[in-house]
Amino acid sequence: MKGRVDYMCGRYYLADKTVQQIQGLTDNKEWNIEADTDIFPSQSAPVIVPKKEGAKGLSFQKQLWGFTGVSSKAKSKVIFNARAETALEKKLFRESVINRRCIVPATWFYEWDKSKNKVTFQREDHDTLFFAGFFQRYSEGERFVLLTTTANSSIQSVHDRMPLILERRDLNDWLFEQSRLEEFLKRIPCLLTAQKEYKQEELPFL
Repeated sequence: MKGRVDYMCGRYYLADKTVQQIQGLTDNKEWNIEADTDIFPSQSAPVIVPKKEGAKGLSFQKQLWGFTGVSSKAKSKVIFNARAETALEKKLFRESVINRRCIVPATWFYEWDKSKNKVTFQREDHDTLFFAGFFQRYSEGERFVLLTTTANSSIQSVHDRMPLILERRDLNDWLFEQSRLEEFLKRIPCLLTAQKEYKQEELPFL
């Protein structure tokens, strides 16, 4: 649907063990972040960005999750996801996707099934998920958005979308190799394991 905003993946978890594992990827000596917590849209979260625009090397920043200033019927909205398939076509996203890509580390993320049971998705092979994202500069600082794509077989029974997940070997290329951008945007993410909590909760961000 034209102009559709994708509201999946509105909450993820960042464990201290994940932070410890990825600290060595960046040039920051101290991350100084709160871990072992859920992260929601509009909250501050750690992201990995180029050390300096146009220069190699990775650096850590805190950014707010979600673009603001998007209005619908005079009501302000926060956009926290973007479809990988159409991000380059959208005026709101195109320039940022091309010039300001980032990586958002997570331990797992949540979705809710049709019965409103919370389902946790994570990797089986290691403890870190690397979400593909991009950011924009605002007067109060940088804000990032997560890219989503068509759900693979491990997610489809719960949701038709999932975050665009990068492999660790591809982190530098996602940030620096412009020639691979469209390839990444078409990528099918790795399979994930699911754990369901049978508890009735409100389904957020729909």
